[in-house]
Amino acid sequence: MSKIQPRWWIGALALAFVANFLVAHVYLPFSASPSVGIQTRFGSKEPRVWKVDPGSPAHSAGTRSGDLIKGVSADSLDSADEYYLLEQLISQSDGTVITVERSGKQLALKLKITGTYFESLSDVDRFALLFWILIGALELAVAAFLAFGRPHDSSALSASLFLAVLTGLNSQSAGSAAVLRALPLFLRAIIYPVSLLPLEMLFFAFFFCANFPRPLFRRNTWIKLSVPAVLIYAYMALLNLPLCFGAHPAQMFQIGVGVYFETVKIPSLLVLCGYGVAAVIVVIVNFRRCDIAERRRIKLMLVGGLIGLASIVPAAIIHDLIHSDLVSRSGLISIGFGLLRIIFLACFVYAVVKQKVFAIPVLLQRSGRYLLVQRGYLFVLVTFGVLITAFFARELAQHVPATAGLSVPIGAAFGIALVWFGTIVHKRVQMQLDRAFFRSAYDAQQLLEEMAERSRRATSRSELAEILRARIHSALKPVRIAVLLETTPGRLTSFESNGSPMTLDAKTPSLLALAKSGRPRELEQEDWESGALEGLSDLRPECLVPIIGRAEDLRGLLLLGSKLSEEPYSSEDLRLLQSAAMQAGVALENISLAEDIAVRLQAEQIAARELEIARSVQRKLLPDAAPVLNSLQCVGRCLQARQVGGDFYDFLEYAPGKLGLVLADIAGKGISAALLMANLQAHLRSHRVLAPTDIETALASVNRLFRNGIEVGSFATLFLGFYDDMSNVLTYANCGHAPPAVMRRDGRVHRLEATATVLGAFADWRCDVEEVKLEEGDVLVLYSDGITEAENENGEQFGEARLLELLHGCRDLAADQLLETIIGTVLDFSHNQQIDDITLVIAQAKAVPKLLHRAASSSHMTQ
Repeated sequence: MSKIQPRWWIGALALAFVANFLVAHVYLPFSASPSVGIQTRFGSKEPRVWKVDPGSPAHSAGTRSGDLIKGVSADSLDSADEYYLLEQLISQSDGTVITVERSGKQLALKLKITGTYFESLSDVDRFALLFWILIGALELAVAAFLAFGRPHDSSALSASLFLAVLTGLNSQSAGSAAVLRALPLFLRAIIYPVSLLPLEMLFFAFFFCANFPRPLFRRNTWIKLSVPAVLIYAYMALLNLPLCFGAHPAQMFQIGVGVYFETVKIPSLLVLCGYGVAAVIVVIVNFRRCDIAERRRIKLMLVGGLIGLASIVPAAIIHDLIHSDLVSRSGLISIGFGLLRIIFLACFVYAVVKQKVFAIPVLLQRSGRYLLVQRGYLFVLVTFGVLITAFFARELAQHVPATAGLSVPIGAAFGIALVWFGTIVHKRVQMQLDRAFFRSAYDAQQLLEEMAERSRRATSRSELAEILRARIHSALKPVRIAVLLETTPGRLTSFESNGSPMTLDAKTPSLLALAKSGRPRELEQEDWESGALEGLSDLRPECLVPIIGRAEDLRGLLLLGSKLSEEPYSSEDLRLLQSAAMQAGVALENISLAEDIAVRLQAEQIAARELEIARSVQRKLLPDAAPVLNSLQCVGRCLQARQVGGDFYDFLEYAPGKLGLVLADIAGKGISAALLMANLQAHLRSHRVLAPTDIETALASVNRLFRNGIEVGSFATLFLGFYDDMSNVLTYANCGHAPPAVMRRDGRVHRLEATATVLGAFADWRCDVEEVKLEEGDVLVLYSDGITEAENENGEQFGEARLLELLHGCRDLAADQLLETIIGTVLDFSHNQQIDDITLVIAQAKAVPKLLHRAASSSHMTQ
């Protein structure tokens, strides 16, 4: 989520509230406000003294209860206004003289005002004052946190303003105007506007309630609703303006300013009370239109509000009864009200800032049990250790006086060892304590740990989703729960027992941030208002638990609604959920891996079957046996390095007594080479060579067709020979193939070198045709490079020299025996580690019986 910059007016208001707090709560009681000791009654026609504080300047001057104050330092006082009286007393010098009427006589009493308000208090009252200053500072800190943390959240801003205004109720009002007049003008201009805001506390309460937890009115409506409060504020600001900025504020009271205040007092109170009633109404309206989680927040806020009223209203009533501030008259009662204010502030912060409500009874119950049981055990253990240490040290000092100096260190060491041993025991009995006193938490932990164990054994996503759903529901009792798991990369699909499945994009910024954190997240109101979780708005979950894979990517998501008990998810719940999600992530990875393996195995099985079919087809493309000739015995074999290969040989019988010998090697291996081999073989068989002169033309056509059907860079080497059984002549073309060898009967070797380039590489292709006559006992060997390039463990190749040497030694063997000998020798040399296809054709010239030779000659002459 983007970072929001604070608005300028928030900083201005914060500065004004802080300045007002420092003046009213710190400067006024500690420096500027002296102790007078006169308490008068409000609202009476005459400023009559109600009580005089013992030991105060007024008591020392002889002021008594019942005295009627007629003037201050020669200024007459016609109306009873305590506020003005205190202002006059504070603003005078040490020689302040008050004129009182007692028993029909007027007396001039000189007050010697010394010290400050704080110095006049007892120790308990001083502590109460400091305590309330701390409360005000905490309230201002929370208000600043809300305002600057969520400057565009109307609920947070209204809560911040409410707290800041509430802080002003704690201030010492007596003498504030005189203090303000002594401040620089710019400070007065900053402080004065906010110092009057507490007068309209009920309006700000209404403003807050109408925006919590969601705004109820639009801006135009707010303008209309705020008009009465603004008019009251403006009237009071104008009425008090001369007191803070005027040169002669006493003249305001001499002209009867109290009359103007009394004129609007009752209507203003009625309007402000109307705002209080409106605050209750908007709370009811908001409660009815909010969801369960927001209703819990409102409940807690109502509880906090009642506690807050308990800290304000009684204090105000007592103030009216004793006609003085509560702190200086009853510090203990003031501290009690302060504690209530602390509880209100805690409720306020929890509901507004945390936005996850914990019912107060449950909070108190769990806190008490936690302190009494879990921490109580440690407290007892430490206390017992301290007592044993003291007892051990005392006994050691009494019975062994010589070790009196060491008794304390020895006893301390003994106590530390005892505490250390106790902590070990505490870990062992912790489970029993949980089981006995925290049954629900213990059961939830056991259920979630069992779920983590069972999830690892899940074999499908649906089974894993059901385990997660059932166990989490049993452990935490959420109102609703949804389990979304990754079915395709980047997409999460819900596995629901009923209803249509929901899908989410796992690549959204909010979910990517959740995956990066790897921790469960409790959702807040601003998450929904930002629109970052728009896809989850129908479910409205309260907690998101990411399921993270090994690559730290989001593999699943748990959506948990609020608990049936209306309790929030505790840190222990979140920890267990995170642990369970981690186990679920491992299980999901295993399921995905098993699925991938199953798919791969199925694909491999299909591919194996297809390869076996291809191998069978390719085997059938090779000749089973060579045609029987009178003067030549031919055999051949092809061993693929893989299931299929690119080598092939063929015996093409074009006409009786005419045999074509073919051996080709396609560049490459495997399926692609096998397909090209079949393609080349088809082209060769479609071009029958009827005479030796047709070889060049046929191969040119084969080159053209073959080249059109292959990728750039592919080619084939080929040896094509045309053998005439009557003339014993082999007419051949060698297209870039390894030169076949003719081993003569006398041991000489004749190589059939290349007569053309490879097939398929060049469009402009030509070849030459050569002839060789095979005599009785000659052996023709056609081979692929899989024979000569076979390697042993040292990387040494079999080579042509070994092949010719082997051929020379075994040339008297029959053709089939010679073929088996050569292939066996090559495989033994390479230890059966075949890196390329091995193809070998043996053509052995033999003697022709005379009768058959004469018959063949006659037949030839006839033709």
